[in-house]
Amino acid sequence: MEVETRALDISSGEQYSDDYLAISASAMVPALKEVYFQVCGDLAIISFIEGRGLGNRMPPRNAAVLAQQDYWVDIARADAGPLVQAIVDSVTVAPMRTEGPQPDAEVLASARTGLAPMLDALDAQLAGKSYIVGDYSYADVHWTAYVHLLCVAGEDAMVRERRNLQAWFERIRSRKSFSGQDLIAYELMPS
Repeated sequence: MEVETRALDISSGEQYSDDYLAISASAMVPALKEVYFQVCGDLAIISFIEGRGLGNRMPPRNAAVLAQQDYWVDIARADAGPLVQAIVDSVTVAPMRTEGPQPDAEVLASARTGLAPMLDALDAQLAGKSYIVGDYSYADVHWTAYVHLLCVAGEDAMVRERRNLQAWFERIRSRKSFSGQDLIAYELMPS
């Protein structure tokens, strides 16, 4: 599947522009537009892509492995995501709004403390596996985004100090695109 991507500057509210609101009336990100159909939100986009049958199938066929994938996706979205967002906001967004470039130390400490057991559990889950549930899955897609954001925000030590997580992230960073295109998908991530 050929894909054209465009990054939004959500720190400046670009998701509220007329052009983007024409695709996502609620300003939800991400959004996907295909000719006459548009859909917003990562789970809806995943469902659409799977339903269209374009490219390779990612969801595990084994029910137990599928449940495990969804468990790790839920942890990423509901638990890790807000903490990673707090770090990113503290390091990048908040200093733009105030006079001092210093991140909020309390916010960073709280987010690090909250993330540590999740990253420890993920590190244990990755022991002896190439990917989170064995084969590459949506769990890997979700965690790639959050681990990448941690590294961009200068929190890469949280990854480096966990041997299995670090090895997984190195595999992710060099993995060919699942779409069949000749590219390294990680290289398309904003930094």
